[in-house]
Amino acid sequence: MSTETSQLFGVFAHLFHETRHMTGHIKKSDLHSHRHPNPGQLRVIFLLAKNPQMTNSEIVEKLSIKPSSASGLVNRLVEGGLVQRHASPKDKRIMLISLTARGQRFLDSAHELRDKLSEVIFASLTDEEQAQLLHLLKKLSDDMADKLPTWESSRVMHDFFEQHQEFKEDLDHFGFSQTNTMPTKIE
Repeated sequence: MSTETSQLFGVFAHLFHETRHMTGHIKKSDLHSHRHPNPGQLRVIFLLAKNPQMTNSEIVEKLSIKPSSASGLVNRLVEGGLVQRHASPKDKRIMLISLTARGQRFLDSAHELRDKLSEVIFASLTDEEQAQLLHLLKKLSDDMADKLPTWESSRVMHDFFEQHQEFKEDLDHFGFSQTNTMPTKIE
């Protein structure tokens, strides 16, 4: 690893840490109290914003979660008055889930908060620097998405686990389970 890529990775890690730190403060504040949606519920709200009426099965498929998890998330959102269930006009047996007016107001306020936070976070960058950063982050994101399916079978992970057998329990504890990421056959 070159000095530059090492520094980039360090800055990236620091940014992720700061983002988690900021999220922690939000969770501790009244904004993220029991009266407000948790991250899983927010995923449902944002999904419904893009798809105004969905079935529980469609939510399960789009979010890649278990049906019981989707039902639990939707139930909490119904209790909070942010979403509603109603019968499909085409087939009364099918229940559709959609945002309520209160859910839409919540979504609008969440977008407003995101916009304000964005202004604060990126205030030190010029418009040109922001555009440049956006371009570079999209490029990295696209590249990571392209590599993700092959990451588990990469030589990098295989070699790492081969050389660090003594830390197997530690790695497993932090989610780097060899059974999930170390291939049996390297191509």
